[in-house]
Amino acid sequence: MTNSLMIFEGSELEILTKEDVNFEFEGTVLFNGKQVCEILEYNINNYAREITKYCDEENVQVIIKERLSSKMEESLKLNPNIITLGQRGTKFINEDGVFDLIYNSKMPKAKEFRKQVRKIVKAIQQTGKYDSIEEKIKLIQDEKERELSLGLYSLQQALKVNPSDYSLSILVNQKDQELKLYKQEKQLEQIQNGIEELDSKIKKATVLREGDKSAKNIAKYFKVYSKNNKPHNQFADKIAKELGFYINPIGNAGYQDKYISINLTNIGGTTVSEIKYSREALELMKEYIRTYGLQVKAQYGKRGLNKGKIIKAEMIFKNGEHIFINENTYNIYSTRSIVSYDIKGI
Repeated sequence: MTNSLMIFEGSELEILTKEDVNFEFEGTVLFNGKQVCEILEYNINNYAREITKYCDEENVQVIIKERLSSKMEESLKLNPNIITLGQRGTKFINEDGVFDLIYNSKMPKAKEFRKQVRKIVKAIQQTGKYDSIEEKIKLIQDEKERELSLGLYSLQQALKVNPSDYSLSILVNQKDQELKLYKQEKQLEQIQNGIEELDSKIKKATVLREGDKSAKNIAKYFKVYSKNNKPHNQFADKIAKELGFYINPIGNAGYQDKYISINLTNIGGTTVSEIKYSREALELMKEYIRTYGLQVKAQYGKRGLNKGKIIKAEMIFKNGEHIFINENTYNIYSTRSIVSYDIKGI
């Protein structure tokens, strides 16, 4: 007995094959009746009564330690938790008994559970055993990883039977290291492929145009700073919305018109879409501000050390949106005076 568990939607279900017991029984495999009732949401406190009610007597077996095979008893010595046996034994039911409980269950998942039970019965009929871990390993798509994992698992199971076998222990460690090394190499290859794919996407989505400026540089040009005294990244986008040529950069990498270009860029290890503004867009922004100015508003302190001082300033746009600005930016635009723009070094 290598593994006595079936896993269904996260719930464990103990199973016994004919080689795990020292008596003959109807059917192919025995399932822990209490756990079956729990999965099918019967009254778990009276699971024995539920089994008696729905299962024929010949499909039910009370399992105690004395009814286990010598091989199973040895497995229990190595792992006492391999199977649950109550003081007076535990009721196990064969596949026909399980199907009776499934038939009388009103749970939607009963149908899926039936498919899983049939799969296990078929596997045991063909191989004489069912190993949930081995079945899971067989689902690994990478052929080499699957072979290495199966080899390691087989050696680990053999070591459980002969834990003092030093040469077997060495083989387990060697196979384990071989599997880990292969996984690391595969992961590095996936990372490299991902980087190459990302570089390809960035190249495809890059439309360079001389003179295009980032939102940060636009803010520096117009001397619009946040309350943290940094170029306000939202300013250019707000003005572009007012002028009608703003486009959300998300999902639009590679776009370009006479006012904006959108490219992929790396910021702090994350690839994002960034919008930049052309010289023509900059001229429109300058003309707009010269003509209409920018509405700013400040809130002054009324008492204490802040009395008469600006404690909050904001720039308000025609669509109702606003950004918070520092005091210097407020002073520049509150007078609506002509601002001297110096493009050198930007």
